[in-house]
Amino acid sequence: MNMVQESYLAWLSGQEESERIEAYKQCENYYNGEFDLEELPPERVRKALQQELSISANFCKAIVDAKMEYLCSKPCSLVVSGNAYGEVNEKTQARIGECERDLYHIYNHEYNSLLDESMGKLVTICGKKGDVFVKLFHDDTIPVDATWGILDQIQIRVLDPQYVFPRYRDDDYQRLEYVIIKTPSLDEDGTPIMKAQVFYPDHVDFYEDVSENGSQISNWELVATQENPDGFIPIQHIKNGVSDLQYGISDIRPIIDLQNAINKTITDLFVSMDNTAFQRLVISGALSKPGAKINMSPGNVLELLDPESKVTTIEPGDVSAFLQPLEKFIDILHKIAKVPKIAFGDDSGGGTPSGYALRVQYMPLELKSSPLREIIKNQFNVLNAKILKMLNRLGYADYTDLEASLEFNDGLPVDDAAVTDDTIKLKEARLISTPSAMKRVGIEDAEEEQKLIDEESFQEDTFGIGRVSTEAGIVAQALQGATITAEAQPENVPASQIPK
Repeated sequence: MNMVQESYLAWLSGQEESERIEAYKQCENYYNGEFDLEELPPERVRKALQQELSISANFCKAIVDAKMEYLCSKPCSLVVSGNAYGEVNEKTQARIGECERDLYHIYNHEYNSLLDESMGKLVTICGKKGDVFVKLFHDDTIPVDATWGILDQIQIRVLDPQYVFPRYRDDDYQRLEYVIIKTPSLDEDGTPIMKAQVFYPDHVDFYEDVSENGSQISNWELVATQENPDGFIPIQHIKNGVSDLQYGISDIRPIIDLQNAINKTITDLFVSMDNTAFQRLVISGALSKPGAKINMSPGNVLELLDPESKVTTIEPGDVSAFLQPLEKFIDILHKIAKVPKIAFGDDSGGGTPSGYALRVQYMPLELKSSPLREIIKNQFNVLNAKILKMLNRLGYADYTDLEASLEFNDGLPVDDAAVTDDTIKLKEARLISTPSAMKRVGIEDAEEEQKLIDEESFQEDTFGIGRVSTEAGIVAQALQGATITAEAQPENVPASQIPK
């Protein structure tokens, strides 16, 4: 190894990166409800807290999941357009359709699923830990399909940030110098080893470490170096939020103290209920053994030495003093986390809110989620450009003059009835066309829908109730005032001879 390689291996195991990994682990524990509960409560209370309250009172997971569900409630979409400086003619428009079709196939591949399932995973990791990485690579071990060719071999993976170490050229954290990916693995004998890939724009270094934690530089061994034919680092760093820091900020970190306060309050509530929730009996005047230990637990009798015998009771304690601060902590947590209670299914406000009221309540969550949405879109625009370059290098197609972007659907609640009423008014006022009105109410193929409407109208006019009613009205008007009598038919006349 040369001095450069030794320097980044030293940085890999440095104090700063170690602290980052520890912060990830703490956020992961809070997300999973693995809190450090106090050892003061009785054993049965600790078990109850660990089995029940670590889940039901786990606001950290609910906060992260609410943001993911808001951004990923509907699958994302891809939009391909011509270069801003190029002319979009009929031929270019056809190529745009082909490029969009190919990108959709790559994104929807069973190993990628980046428009729905993997995108939810990406947003969850980013909100939970503050960072997430996306890796692009060509896997030539996947069989080539006769229809799609090498498109099935274009793979995109969402990486856990605790195994990725980006190194930037300067302190604005825009240009990557190299990226290290550490992965635990097994050698041929089944012995656990640590592997590392170091991606440069022009080459990739491969290292192995046979020690347990990979902390010693001398244990890393350079095993291979290969050319990077694409000429770019195939990894995108997505940060949670906009800041001047090298790494993003977890959504869990600002609410850890409040989560601890809620856990402490619930613990106190359980301890109080365990000791005072039952009515207790007090008997005075009864004789007990001298020095006998008095059990104060619920369901036991408390004996007191008194010359006047009597029986009294101690009523159960009032736990409302614990519930009030608990509710206050929860209110503060919602404000700091910028997640409305209604996102948790809390309808304590009473009644069914309108679409506009829902949008107002969800606005803090929209303001919180919009920076991450834009960051993901920007990073995926860069990733799409890299995919098009890779397709060109592999000889599949040259789409490098086109631009492809990722789009999220609006997550704000919509009042369908209000949208329909507004659309009808705009159409009646001739402010929008029929196809535009159909798109506003969710009809994607307006042209096909109009054909069906015209066909139904033709059938009703030709064979339907409307025509029958119209003709019946005309006949009734013509016969108005006329008297209709039935003629008597002669007897014994065959039916075939009766005039029709």
